[in-house]
Amino acid sequence: MPYCSYDNNSVKYDLEKDTFEITVDGKKALTDACFKELIFKENTFTLADFTSKGHTQSTSLDFHTLNITYTKPEPPVAWFTVSFTVTPKGINTQFLCDPEARLVVSGKSIWGEDCFPMSSVENSSNLRAAIGPAATAADNLLFDRATDSALSFTGAERIRLKYDWECSRYNVTITTGILAGEKKFLISSSNNIMAELFGIKYAPINKKSTFRKAPSGWMTWYSVGFDACEENVLENTKWQSENLLPYGADAIWIDWEWYHADYEGKRDDGTSDLVPDPKKYPNGLGFIADKIKEYGFTPCLWIGYTNCPSKNDYAKANPEIILAERTGWCGTYYYDFTNPKYLNEFLPMAIKQVKDWGYEAVKYDTLHDGIMHHEEFHDKMYDPSLTTKEAFRNMVQKTRDLVGKDFYMLACSASRAGVLWACDIFDASRVGGDIFEWEEFMKQGIMKIMYYYPLHNIVLYTDPDNVILGEKYNTFNQAASRIYFTSLLGLPMTFGDDLPKLPPERADLIKRCLPVMDIHPMDIKQHTHGGGVLTVELSVELPFESYTVLDLFNMEQEALDYELRLESDLYLDPGLYHIYDYTKKEYLGYTGKKLRVALEPCESRILAIREKLDRPQIVSTNRHVTQGAAEIKAMKWENNTLSFTSELVKDDEYTVTLFVPEGYTPVGLEVKDNICIYSFVPDKTGSFDIEIKFEN
Repeated sequence: MPYCSYDNNSVKYDLEKDTFEITVDGKKALTDACFKELIFKENTFTLADFTSKGHTQSTSLDFHTLNITYTKPEPPVAWFTVSFTVTPKGINTQFLCDPEARLVVSGKSIWGEDCFPMSSVENSSNLRAAIGPAATAADNLLFDRATDSALSFTGAERIRLKYDWECSRYNVTITTGILAGEKKFLISSSNNIMAELFGIKYAPINKKSTFRKAPSGWMTWYSVGFDACEENVLENTKWQSENLLPYGADAIWIDWEWYHADYEGKRDDGTSDLVPDPKKYPNGLGFIADKIKEYGFTPCLWIGYTNCPSKNDYAKANPEIILAERTGWCGTYYYDFTNPKYLNEFLPMAIKQVKDWGYEAVKYDTLHDGIMHHEEFHDKMYDPSLTTKEAFRNMVQKTRDLVGKDFYMLACSASRAGVLWACDIFDASRVGGDIFEWEEFMKQGIMKIMYYYPLHNIVLYTDPDNVILGEKYNTFNQAASRIYFTSLLGLPMTFGDDLPKLPPERADLIKRCLPVMDIHPMDIKQHTHGGGVLTVELSVELPFESYTVLDLFNMEQEALDYELRLESDLYLDPGLYHIYDYTKKEYLGYTGKKLRVALEPCESRILAIREKLDRPQIVSTNRHVTQGAAEIKAMKWENNTLSFTSELVKDDEYTVTLFVPEGYTPVGLEVKDNICIYSFVPDKTGSFDIEIKFEN
């Protein structure tokens, strides 16, 4: 059994079984691998067509090489050789053949227990995301979220990863080309990917925190502003419980108005970061937290323990914890992160109070302002030998220690330092400024998410700030575009409207985007966009189905026509695909090439793209914008019957759109132009087993 290694990389070839195994960085990177077929023009050969085989080996100071050669006497292909060159950086593989041909290599791969496909290919203008272990033709690496490392497959003409649900591995198919560079491919590993990309201390996201996925729920600030009080908090909580709880909403956020009355940054009425406003919350914040829990939600609280608009009793008794007095929007008295009394007395007291009130998540704001004041007054710090970053991280780590490792902490800062300096400690981070107006949403919402999205659900949840759907700031198209963008990327979804006053058609947008799905990025590159149409591509990989949900988002205030090419734009495999327009509730037909879509100003068109099968199949469902991924838990085709199990909401009509090819007739349902609609109104919230029988 020929074997060749260099450092922790190796290749082992079994000449009897015609299989090989590749180890990279001491880990099995490719197993059960073989030369699947050799393609020359219209001819396809397998190893069974070759009558003899052999190997040679060579060594040098920089690499070791193993050559595997197969020969046969008949033309048109008499021989081919595959050279495995094992180096410290990985294993370079080159295919040699006369005449020129293509070699298809297949195997199985995994890279850690928490890995999924991503792409290192430059794709600066489109956002790609996935549910489950999805992969497209663009994906050339397996990223391990636990270790910030990846196994990469580069070179060749085509590399295709596809998850094998039976063996919990990825099938890897590598097809070499006939051009010089395409005859080679490299299997290698890389470490510290996100750490180096963003210049951060890496730690994988904690999937055992208060929220096991990005949270969703109402927040006071955008919706009622400084008028937030016990009455409207409970009114919105009650409405959310009655209307959104069965759909998946799980949080209520009390924002900064609990001790801020305005933007002036000063208070002298006794209200402080330790004392809630008694007029707004006469029964206290503990009462509010208890009520929120009674309604079925997690209570979450805004904190800003870098400063305060008034001197609380502790600061009056211990003025040395005040670093600077400088009035700004968030307060006047800035605490010294390095002062022992602040760290060991004030913070423990403040955090204990938050937890005693019953809050299970915090939004930690005013981080940027605290950082900037420690820069400006650095020489006045208790310990000026620390850098501002060191002082900030110590403060955040102290807060983490006090709340506990599984307590949800959202950082609120639009600055790079506030987002990245302690992203290994926080569970989520708001990454941009306020997004009330549409242009603010463009610049502070979309553009910031595009830059930070590689961190999402890998290091922490990237938070675009509130989803605002009301008529004050949005046309209907703009409202829909906001929430579809948030939903298809799996971002935290915070509702910024006074919910009981939201028009029904806009409230329904929320229902179609809940629950928040467990979605991760598919590109390790940061993104930008110059306007026009932004595409958000969500690849869905379930044990019973693989498909794509596409958001064609017109970012302009004018109508646009957009041409979509399935293979080059979406990296789909060659084939025919059903296209269903979720926003227009219209089946657009099937195609293997391209389609044109007319987009209204600021409109998002949501398309479901499913590979065409030779039998009846679902092309869309109405329960959720992902059109199946949220509610369908199992599905099979057997004995001319399509069976599936869906999680539904009481009294919310469920509609399933099916394509029925010629030769099939659904029992009890009508078909028009190959489209069949199955619908019913659930009599409960829960699981439904559905069967649609066909005759042929």
